[in-house]
Amino acid sequence: MREYLPSGFLTKERTQIGSKKQFSTQSTYSVVGKLKTYTDVHSQKLEIQYDQFGRPKQVVQGGKPKNEFKYDEFGREIERTVFTGKELLHQLGQTYNEMHLLINRTLKDSKSILLREESFEYDQQYRLIDYKYQGAQPMVDEAGQNIQRQQFSFDKYENLVKIVNTFQDGSQNTRKNIFGSEGPTQLINITNTHKEYASEIALEYDRNGCLIRDEQGRRLNYDAKGRLSMVSDAKDKILSHHCYDASGKLVCQKADGIASFLHCRNNKIVALTCGGHKISFPPMLKPTGVKFHRRKMGALRLVFGQTAISQSWHGLTRRNRTISSTNSTCLMDMGHQALGFNGQWRDPTTSWYHLGNGCRVYNPVLMRFHSPDQWSPFLSGEINPYGYCLGDPISHIDPTGHRKQQPLSKPLGPLQVTFKEGPLLNGPEGQPPWTGHVDYFDTIDSMPGLQDIRDS
Repeated sequence: MREYLPSGFLTKERTQIGSKKQFSTQSTYSVVGKLKTYTDVHSQKLEIQYDQFGRPKQVVQGGKPKNEFKYDEFGREIERTVFTGKELLHQLGQTYNEMHLLINRTLKDSKSILLREESFEYDQQYRLIDYKYQGAQPMVDEAGQNIQRQQFSFDKYENLVKIVNTFQDGSQNTRKNIFGSEGPTQLINITNTHKEYASEIALEYDRNGCLIRDEQGRRLNYDAKGRLSMVSDAKDKILSHHCYDASGKLVCQKADGIASFLHCRNNKIVALTCGGHKISFPPMLKPTGVKFHRRKMGALRLVFGQTAISQSWHGLTRRNRTISSTNSTCLMDMGHQALGFNGQWRDPTTSWYHLGNGCRVYNPVLMRFHSPDQWSPFLSGEINPYGYCLGDPISHIDPTGHRKQQPLSKPLGPLQVTFKEGPLLNGPEGQPPWTGHVDYFDTIDSMPGLQDIRDS
């Protein structure tokens, strides 16, 4: 059940699951319609302050972790400073080129010591073609290899046809993607040259173009609406079931008989519930920077998370120093890595992303969606129904699973405000950014930040 203000903004929402489980949230807004506070299903309160241009300048989660933001003259976020209480934890910075594409991202500790630096290069069609990483901790991919550089090649259909990974030991893996004759965008085979990877991988699809056998041999089942309903391993052992509400949102995942409930707002997960375990996520923050994992005993532990590259596109799924899980069947125990690229929920059973509240599944190892986009090409504006953000996962986001978007902290071009809808449009109903009502949960996606994960 939902309650709205006379202005039309959602103020209260209550969800009933079965006869016993009930969850409620509450929101308050400023006089101009901007979200001021949000109290999630676990009574964790998020407070937002804005600058004179309507951009978030300070965010406090649960009264202690605090993020402060700085912008350049074009309205792009260039710095994020993270505190716990009055203690400075780290600073994140990023720079752009003349086309407003992100070209450099750095992470520094409280003493301004550089912990991580990432650089990005693009082709003339603004697709990411070169990624370089250096830092104290190596980036580790799904095969346990330490990534130093990745290079990408595309065809005319926006397919990734070749990926060259350079590792810290000097070795390389050249991966080639082979596409089927029935559809020029349907990936059917993968070949690798490095000994740590399978030399050849075959993929299978159903008549609707949905993947039914992935790179690990797992079997995927779908419901009548094309949503993922069940995943089993190569030996037909069921790994997980997925349940949806009447509106089509993914609300529950069951693994080994344990149900975990997902609570979302505007295509972003804000809380998880599993039995007596509760976790609240600041919805604007990515686990691409520094994470904090708070357990019942109150201990605060620091780990380095994956970069935006690793989580979004390039299949890097692990890092050397992370908090290990003792019970992966409950999503709560995976809280330190439950959020991935752009703050989207990352399935701890499969490492996939269920974008659009479960509308479509994105696979970071295959670097593409499992099922074709029904909006492509006319509504989404993208010719590749399996592709992500037209080859640029750094400067764009896709929280709906249908259409790339620019983070709202990016500037608009002079012609963009003339269109009512479009992938580059930032303001609602054709308005420029920061005018009218823009939900804060859709504004901070251009930069990594802090997770404060609590069990209560």
